[in-house]
Amino acid sequence: MPQKHPATSPAMSPSVAKKKRKTLPHEVKLDIIHRHDRGKKTNSIARYHGLTPSTVSTIFKSVDSIKRLVRPYLPSKLKEPPELVILQWIK
Repeated sequence: MPQKHPATSPAMSPSVAKKKRKTLPHEVKLDIIHRHDRGKKTNSIARYHGLTPSTVSTIFKSVDSIKRLVRPYLPSKLKEPPELVILQWIK
């Protein structure tokens, strides 16, 4: 009887490198949120930033946590919402 070989997939092969994740800067995430709030479509935002629409949608879903993460990096006394301050800083 022939010897059985274990099932393997390309992902299980040690010679295949895993795809690395890119981390987007907070400024880009806030710009995406700002464009979405102004009524831009997901596909146009994704094309503008060179991302996939699913990545842009994931950013929309995590708006609150992104805003919480960015707040500590801003001056403590702001008269405007932090998103506007950062968006003005980007431009």
